[in-house]
Amino acid sequence: MLSQLLQKKHTKNFKVYDLDGSGFVELADLELCASNLAQLRNQQSDSSEVLDLQAKYLAIWTNFWQPADINGDGKVSLEEYLKVAENSINNFWKIPRLQNAHTNKANMIFDILDANNNGQISQSEYEQFCLAVGLNEKDAETAFIHLDNNADGYISRDEYVQASQDFHVSEDVNASGNWLYGSYE
Repeated sequence: MLSQLLQKKHTKNFKVYDLDGSGFVELADLELCASNLAQLRNQQSDSSEVLDLQAKYLAIWTNFWQPADINGDGKVSLEEYLKVAENSINNFWKIPRLQNAHTNKANMIFDILDANNNGQISQSEYEQFCLAVGLNEKDAETAFIHLDNNADGYISRDEYVQASQDFHVSEDVNASGNWLYGSYE
């Protein structure tokens, strides 16, 4: 069974990606996230940047969310997600494939957030992502402060990958990754 901390964090993760508030994460939610982000970046819907963004969100659906669709109905409930999260966390340090899959997903999300492809995420880039998933500017600011571990004004790839891992598997209440979405409450 997931600890209270991990259950809170994974419930927050689920709610962040359930953009339409239906109680399920579906491909349409990730497509909406891509669309929202493209709109916030003032990108044209047929541009190569938007097509790349859509492809990355499709890959996140295919490789991360869809496998959590235990009953095969094309959508992931919170119960399904928490069950898969629990299994993954229980085996995370035992099965290198799980660690690699998480690192790959975190790197893909980093690439999505790094809008100008300069190898780092600025506060405004992180804010765009937070707004695209329905969080607010305060959430973005809080998250950014905690994720920018060296306080250089940017989130590096290493900082982001570590924060994502901390968010998803760490029991440490002080881990900076706990603030991936501004809070886990």
